[in-house]
Amino acid sequence: MASTESGYATVCVAEGALRGRVSSTATGCKYYSFQGVPYARPPVGQLRFKPPQPPEPWTGTRDATKEGNVAPQLNSFTGQYVGDEDCLFLNVYTTKLPENVDSERMPVMVWIHGGSFTSGSGNADRFGADHLLPHGVVVVTVNYRLGVLGFLSTQDSVLPGNLGLKDQVAALRWVRRNIATFAGDPDNVTIFGESAGGACCHLHLFSPMTKGLFHRAILQSGAFTPLSLVIPSRERSFRLARHLELPANSSQQLLDSLMKVPARTLVENILEARSHEEKLRLDMSPFRPVLEPTDAEGGAFISEEFEDVLAKGQHSLVPVIMGVNSMEGLYQIADLRRSKEALDAFNEDLEIVLPTNSKINPQDRANVAKSMRSFYFGDKKLSEETMQQFAEMKGDLWFVYPTLRAAKKLSTTPGAKPVFLYVFDVDGRLNVYKTLLRLQQYKGACHGDELMYLFRSSKRPIDVEAGSVEAKTINRMTRLWTNFAKTGNPTPTSTDEELVATWPAFTEGAPNYLHIANSGLTVKQSPFKSRMDFLESIYK
Repeated sequence: MASTESGYATVCVAEGALRGRVSSTATGCKYYSFQGVPYARPPVGQLRFKPPQPPEPWTGTRDATKEGNVAPQLNSFTGQYVGDEDCLFLNVYTTKLPENVDSERMPVMVWIHGGSFTSGSGNADRFGADHLLPHGVVVVTVNYRLGVLGFLSTQDSVLPGNLGLKDQVAALRWVRRNIATFAGDPDNVTIFGESAGGACCHLHLFSPMTKGLFHRAILQSGAFTPLSLVIPSRERSFRLARHLELPANSSQQLLDSLMKVPARTLVENILEARSHEEKLRLDMSPFRPVLEPTDAEGGAFISEEFEDVLAKGQHSLVPVIMGVNSMEGLYQIADLRRSKEALDAFNEDLEIVLPTNSKINPQDRANVAKSMRSFYFGDKKLSEETMQQFAEMKGDLWFVYPTLRAAKKLSTTPGAKPVFLYVFDVDGRLNVYKTLLRLQQYKGACHGDELMYLFRSSKRPIDVEAGSVEAKTINRMTRLWTNFAKTGNPTPTSTDEELVATWPAFTEGAPNYLHIANSGLTVKQSPFKSRMDFLESIYK
């Protein structure tokens, strides 16, 4: 049972009572927010580098009107250190609280933020739920461990890795136990995320830990396939130790040394884990998901490659939306402009742009790079004149082709559920990433530009006029996403004038996708066909 008072509401979850806030969206939709809710014990002291432990109960009523700490990180815009190791918190937003145990329950949407596995949070400065709540869903946003503390791995049982992913599993288990208290349906949970968060959602499809904890998934610019989880994480871990001058002659000695290093030191030195070539490649996430040994403490999150799990039929068979933005690679133009060394390196040897954990044979990489240079640039060099071509190539390699490949793989597996593919191509005032990077001269949607059409940022609130492209896109996106959360189908009826009559599923024989543009929604086939055909010829 829940109780309310002027401006506040109190509920009881398994761990104790929570006092949250009563608020309203800009359109007058009343909702309840419960923020800074611990879903696991603080991963501090002897629990650093350990799998998350169940949360401890508390006495009295816990204040849930303020958000919890973000994970230790460097702010992606200011470069300043922020956060605290005690960071395993989530936020819950709901438009109703149940009057009794038999009250009608709403679909649940659990947001997993991006940030290259090194930055970000689920907090309302970027991910306010105002746009989604009026559609009758419960929204949960999650903070999880990042960078060294969340993803460092020696690729053995001492430091197997994937702690940030295991934090997300703990959050989903908390949702399973407690979400009915917020009028949420624990049997109708959709996970969704963007960039690294989308990749996490993709990985949850293949993890035995998460089976049964969610029922649909939305992957925004984050499908992993065909990238491999075999990455040189151990090598990077020891490189970081050498940079910090730590004793590290074995995995255990490395762990013992890292336990004594302040979180801030680990965060501020994470990029020193990269090799020289990785620095030139502008790889900003040296620690990310890896394959774990099967004897990992608490169990392995994932220990087999995607194709192997698919072949065995051991992945979660759930409906999926996945897609990309029309100009994903624009974000790296800003990085290139700040690094003449990287620009010169790309011109000298385009091979460094190829993902090191791709399925391209090592002996073929030089020839592949030559083919790519010819295809994307012709006889021109990488310069201001050809930055758009570079952005297309980078986006294709890291986002578009992996997403298309993932759609094919998931849709053709035995017993497959529907896969819905999209391309987000809206170019408006809420494309904040392109604006922040000062790339407005380029057409299309940059990586991350769809986010403010789904969420409201308390840090950068932008007034949206009724009838504007921005208002229409918010309405279309949030209705498609919440329809999917409710039914597994983004267009369950054909009578909605704001949406296409039907967004058909993607199949290998009919590669349908929804083109989301300023002018509206259009069903098309085979996105970026000539570019994808070229990459398919390389990866085969």
